[in-house]
Amino acid sequence: MSSFYDIFEPTERDRWQIIHGASLKPEYRLILAILEDAVHIFQKYAASKSNDGKNKFTEAEDWIFFESSKWIFSFKSVSEYLNIDSGYFRKGLRKWQREYLEGVENISQKSAYKKIKRHVA
Repeated sequence: MSSFYDIFEPTERDRWQIIHGASLKPEYRLILAILEDAVHIFQKYAASKSNDGKNKFTEAEDWIFFESSKWIFSFKSVSEYLNIDSGYFRKGLRKWQREYLEGVENISQKSAYKKIKRHVA
């Protein structure tokens, strides 16, 4: 399973890991935890087949990709507070999602091929 930091380019990843490991104000840690939780759920349930997993994924995806910043804990507000480029962050998540789902699809195809091969042999 990927980590929160995997959606960043290597230089950005290093910066975030340093920031996360640093001594941070409690409110900063709370807001960072909200973002990390959403990304964790987004990644964990990206290819879920269960209704519960799909619902969790959709909820995280909706929060991340909703454009409004009216709510104090909206993705846009959280990004601004953490000094994150929300567009860049979202693009990174979509890139991760595409690559992850392609990998899942390839594994499924290989698995299906093996099952067919066993039945034919």
